[in-house]
Amino acid sequence: MKTALKYLAPVALLAAATSANAINVSPCAGGRSATSYYIDSVEKGAKVKITLQGAGAVTLPNAALTGDSPVGQDFMLNADCTFVSYIYTTSTEGRTNLYTITGSWFYPAESKLIYFTLDGDISKGAEVDPEATTWGRLFAGGLGIPAVMHELFPAKVSAYDVIYPSVSVKTGTIQLSPDGQSAKATMSIIGKGVTTDTKSVRKETGFSFGSTVKATVVANPT
Repeated sequence: MKTALKYLAPVALLAAATSANAINVSPCAGGRSATSYYIDSVEKGAKVKITLQGAGAVTLPNAALTGDSPVGQDFMLNADCTFVSYIYTTSTEGRTNLYTITGSWFYPAESKLIYFTLDGDISKGAEVDPEATTWGRLFAGGLGIPAVMHELFPAKVSAYDVIYPSVSVKTGTIQLSPDGQSAKATMSIIGKGVTTDTKSVRKETGFSFGSTVKATVVANPT
């Protein structure tokens, strides 16, 4: 009996340890030891670019929206496979969040990239609660993409209406460095809309909203 217990005890301990690890390892982390990540742009490491077909491109910071305040972006990838990201400006008065982006993430075991996608039903467009989903926050309110188009391209656009079913996330990826200390995040949202130009002519045009971020990484932040 003592001999049996001698062999059973290590097996039981191993099973308990394996069970504990299974609970702690996030399913979205592909079995990696890090189950969550905090990623934040380095100084002057974030660029947010908004383009409108026929009008050009504007990179934030821009006087119309942010003045000369630098732009940053951070990501909190949670162990439950959700994430929240803020595109923000900083000034002597502190930090101001311009856009809040939420969704889910996945880091396949054999991949060098973390993939993320945005939450909410894009087909609902600005009809959804602007505080409820990423799409609502991006397309409704004073900083929503339709309003931003007029602010950024005032000589070209008097009104802009997004064709919501055409909108998609072209890229949503985060590439960690081999040592896991830094990252490059890329997000690109593309779609079509109908613009009314300053001569009251209506026409279909394309747009994009995206960011590129050089960042530092903290694995399993406390």
